[in-house]
Amino acid sequence: MNSLADRLTRFEKWELEDFMDVLGADVPDHSRKTAIIKCFTAYLSRKPEFWLRHLMERDLRLLSSLVKAGPGKMLAMDHPDYPTILEITGIVENDSSDDYDLKLWISQEVFDIVSPHIEKVISDCERSGQFTVERACLGLMNLYGVVPYAVFCEKLAVCLVDMGLKQQEIWDLLELTPVLRWNSVGMDDMEYMCSPLVENIYDVLDARKKYAEGISEYADFSPEEIISAGSGAPFFIIGDKSEAGKAMRSMLSYLGYSGPQIATSFHDVWMDAQFPDDNQHVFDIVNDVSDSLSISRYSDFIKVISGYVNSTPKWILSGFSADETGMLRIEAEIGDEQVEDIPDDAPKWVMPSPSVSDGYALPSGFPFGLSVPHVAPGDPCPCGSGLKYRSCHGKYPS
Repeated sequence: MNSLADRLTRFEKWELEDFMDVLGADVPDHSRKTAIIKCFTAYLSRKPEFWLRHLMERDLRLLSSLVKAGPGKMLAMDHPDYPTILEITGIVENDSSDDYDLKLWISQEVFDIVSPHIEKVISDCERSGQFTVERACLGLMNLYGVVPYAVFCEKLAVCLVDMGLKQQEIWDLLELTPVLRWNSVGMDDMEYMCSPLVENIYDVLDARKKYAEGISEYADFSPEEIISAGSGAPFFIIGDKSEAGKAMRSMLSYLGYSGPQIATSFHDVWMDAQFPDDNQHVFDIVNDVSDSLSISRYSDFIKVISGYVNSTPKWILSGFSADETGMLRIEAEIGDEQVEDIPDDAPKWVMPSPSVSDGYALPSGFPFGLSVPHVAPGDPCPCGSGLKYRSCHGKYPS
């Protein structure tokens, strides 16, 4: 197994200097790459309690889980939308070759360095408010997608002051967490804060010009909404406390989801709805199990998803929802008029063999229904009523 120093050799010198800066180390001037690696590994080994405080909450909780698992023991999780600092720097090792699970583990070397300190650091960060500040930062970035730095700072200060933190406390804690420097993007003489979920800042800014040119303000959120939107990294649950969110949670429970599956499902549906040109997967969670649902329940669940995504913040709308603006709504594919109950007094159906016309099955992947023989409108109805099909069961949807 490669040592930490060996793993660091794959990085460029400037990358190593950036890692040291993020983790609070003094970067030596005019040094060779080998000297940088030696300095960095010495820092990681000698000052774990200090550099651990410069990690984000997600990294610290991941380290805690890996320490509990033990050195060399793999933990598997759903592939997240973005990696941890620990993975990027090589402190934590990973295997992403599996399409379904990301596998993570720590070496004996890293285990020995962090295991005596990790729980204390997490406790200190919770007590000091560092995690609260970080969640507020991530929450604002997730709700807006991309937001000018000045607007971000203004709304962050209002949120955290309302929660009882003082201005100086806020900035002291921001000096420790890498959340600002890790997620800031400069372009066109403007500095933005960008959610880690945003793959390309231009996608969001260009879509705003195309779809939401009339929106000049950024939506307002309560401190509770902001903190909630920044909690649970890397799978964020947005808007689950609203009535539409509660309906969504109830639907997921009915479908058999629980625990972390609830979070990833909320996260995925909300993300799938962000861009109007790329939202075809928003109903996948129901379509994937449509053959096990009745027509009416399938229709209800499609409406639940539509209600949820239309009531939650969209990046293109600067944090406003489709319901608030009337823009970029995602409509249910199935309307009430498409589902009609057969009257109780209709003749009972008996599945016959094809007689007058050849039978055929519904296409593969059809969201609901049965494979039934084709009956032409003028054929006798297979139920045996003596009426033509169009005058009997042909009046009702299959």
